Amino acid sequence: MDLDEELLKGTFYERNIYPMLEKIASLIAGEGESKREKLERHLISAGRPGNLGPNEFIALQLVLGLLSVSIVAIVALLIGPTTPRGLALAIIFAAVAGMASYIIPRFYLKKMITQRENEVRKTLPFAIDLLVVSAEAGLGFDMALNRVVQKMEGALALEFRRVLEEIKLGTPRKRALRNMLERVDVDVLDSFVSAIIQAEELGASIGEVLRIQAEQMRTDRRQRIEKKAQEAPVKMLIPMVLFIFPTIFIVVLGPVILEVITQMAEGPAL
Repeated sequence: MDLDEELLKGTFYERNIYPMLEKIASLIAGEGESKREKLERHLISAGRPGNLGPNEFIALQLVLGLLSVSIVAIVALLIGPTTPRGLALAIIFAAVAGMASYIIPRFYLKKMITQRENEVRKTLPFAIDLLVVSAEAGLGFDMALNRVVQKMEGALALEFRRVLEEIKLGTPRKRALRNMLERVDVDVLDSFVSAIIQAEELGASIGEVLRIQAEQMRTDRRQRIEKKAQEAPVKMLIPMVLFIFPTIFIVVLGPVILEVITQMAEGPAL
């Protein structure tokens, strides 16, 4: 393969756009890899939205920031801030818009991580119940995990599928499960994986461990529901005080107050 063919190898994005994004990300993140590695972990925990890498995500932040600044600047030019105060306000608005557009993707990424973790926490008890049924039917742990992947959808099913793929590629089951914990930081999933690994190391029955885990998950879920039910009255108090009680007072006392005002305006009866 000659030099021209080597240069033309790959897509236009891989040959032109991605190297530029990598340089921009290096300038923003600095020479150290710690910031990009942390961002990479966050993207993995969020399920890799848009299949973005850390370089593309940083470049996206920069593009959004510059785009917001440009829009505010164009609007300011069209309005025409002729006074120094108007020019100063336009600069302030442009700076605020640029900073907000740069920061918002980070908040959105954290929100996606939280939603994904909550989804895993919510669906794990059902997955363990299905694992118990599959294990009692005579399937091994890997086959039972594959049955869960076939029957379920969502973030947890995707993580189990990745575990199975890593096992097929030669990764030990223990390492593949721990890799899943690095991608999804959920306490109940950590407890489940630890129990499976411990059972495998001690030679205990996987089916019995799964039954214990299923019972524990149901208990934990019931306790979380009871806790939320106990917190509901306290959370309802604020909107009731701010919105419902004033409305009730207006409906009940409004006619009385109007009647009193009317009588006072008419004066005392002769």
